[in-house]
Amino acid sequence: MLVAGLAACGAVEYAPAALQLDVAAPLPAGAEILRVCVAGAGVHAQGAGNGRAIVTGLSDGAPVDVSVSVMRTDGTPLGTSRPVRLDTETPWAEVDWDDDAAPCTAIGRRAPEGTPTWSLAVRFAEAT
Repeated sequence: MLVAGLAACGAVEYAPAALQLDVAAPLPAGAEILRVCVAGAGVHAQGAGNGRAIVTGLSDGAPVDVSVSVMRTDGTPLGTSRPVRLDTETPWAEVDWDDDAAPCTAIGRRAPEGTPTWSLAVRFAEAT
């Protein structure tokens, strides 16, 4: 998966994500919020959109323990992926989905500005 960024002149630049997590399921019906939980970097929530997300600012080179949850805006959980560790040896993984699992949680914050970082791409395998 590629990460898009805007340059000073407005041109779009692309860089590959260092890590990728594919969820082996379609985005659940009624999905409104996609939560990416990264141990040490916290919970990153965004609109579920088309079942794709990018998380930037992860500490470069450090293993990343990640799971993904989907919720409705009223907080009703629609499922969670099993947690998985991504690192330089395993930069990509496909995980199973559990419709009955509680929402993922994580604490922490992104790496300080100006330090080398990784980006994590997340997608539901059947996302369009």
